[in-house]
Amino acid sequence: MTFICNAGPVIALAKIDRLSLLQDLASSVLIPETVLHEVLAKPGPDASRIIAASRSFLNVRPPPETIDPAVQLGGLHRGLHRDGG
Repeated sequence: MTFICNAGPVIALAKIDRLSLLQDLASSVLIPETVLHEVLAKPGPDASRIIAASRSFLNVRPPPETIDPAVQLGGLHRGLHRDGG
């Protein structure tokens, strides 16, 4: 199975020094280039762990040139608003 991660799980796992869980659970772990920039914005031990993981098992990918219409936002639920709708 391949995981594609956004910043949240990467940051959270780096904070508890458990980025290796991603490697244990998936055959491949991809993060977009923009996510890597986001998670490295704050220097420190978490960033160092993420850099080490990106050299080991996190596969950093550039953004795609185009997005397949089947995965564009059109099919997502619009979410709930404060008025409950």
